Amino acid sequence: MKTLLISVCGLTMALAATAGCGDSGAGDCLPNDHTQCALGITYWMDSCGAQGTVAEVCDCGCNTEFTGCDQSCTCTPECTGMECGDDGCGGSCGDCNTGESCTTAGQCIVCTPDCAGRVCGDNGCQGSCGTCSGGETCDMAGQCVSCTPDCAGFECGDDGCGGSCGDCLTDETCTAAQLCEATVSDLLIFSNCDVPYVLDAALVSDQAYLVSHFAHLVQQYCVTGSYDGVDITAYPEKMYYGQHDSGNTLSLTQLSLGTGMTPEWTVKVDFSPDTDFTAASVWNASIGGINPPEAYVGLIRHQGMTSMCLKAIGTTGNITVASAVDCTLQEGGSFSLSGQVQLTNPWDIQDYCSQTPANLPCCP
Repeated sequence: MKTLLISVCGLTMALAATAGCGDSGAGDCLPNDHTQCALGITYWMDSCGAQGTVAEVCDCGCNTEFTGCDQSCTCTPECTGMECGDDGCGGSCGDCNTGESCTTAGQCIVCTPDCAGRVCGDNGCQGSCGTCSGGETCDMAGQCVSCTPDCAGFECGDDGCGGSCGDCLTDETCTAAQLCEATVSDLLIFSNCDVPYVLDAALVSDQAYLVSHFAHLVQQYCVTGSYDGVDITAYPEKMYYGQHDSGNTLSLTQLSLGTGMTPEWTVKVDFSPDTDFTAASVWNASIGGINPPEAYVGLIRHQGMTSMCLKAIGTTGNITVASAVDCTLQEGGSFSLSGQVQLTNPWDIQDYCSQTPANLPCCP
């Protein structure tokens, strides 16, 4: 179980560290040549690629080019010259009087309803030309046409005529196939996403290395899901990476960063041993050494920069290796995962919490 504590604190410390590209020589590098964004912070970089001072802390993370902050989450309402309609930020520039309609240019004009030849549907002035009786629907021409409900093979959802094929129980969900299935909560979903790995653990604390190798992954999540009704991906910044340790265990670590760039959640998965970590191999989630190969899944809750505890563990489900490239080399390798794992409170496992390391207790 000691592999649970793989460099989580080390990664956290690395986020605040600074790193350059080595000795740049005397006066050969131009300062503040360009900017580079990593983990929601934009830094000035000199012409040799060495990191300088902080240029800006990003409220919405980095942009897709990782050259600066993402500005897409800010919005300024714009109603100049408009009397009505959308202000561009989900608000309104005003409402028109009765008998008027708002044009696409945001102007209120007198509107004459037009229902010529129509018995239902829109009258052209945001009103209605009428409604259809039961068993009928309104077509594009504004005519009521007969509709035959179709619920063959369905347990819930729309019957095709505005009615319902039934309702699911309170602990069930209506699927896209219109079937009622038990609602599954406290589930981690592993999507098909490429994860680079690092063999040398010392490189995990090297910010320059992480940014240069993982910058294109900083704005993604590999593992999604929720526990106790809390979305573990509901934070602006995140990073994940794979790593080998000296015992040849291949691990996946995903870190979610919240307000003030402090850690919130860590998803930790150990594939041990990684001998069979090849494409199409399936790893069962388990607590002990049952039917190896196995995957240990832990959800760590951070209570500050250094304080953390084990919030949940995976007990059922499996993880499939969609691809694995050069997973025994130091650099250049990657793996891609899919699957899902059901989480359980570690306190629900008999004597489990008493066996966890003292520096990573089960969460109260």
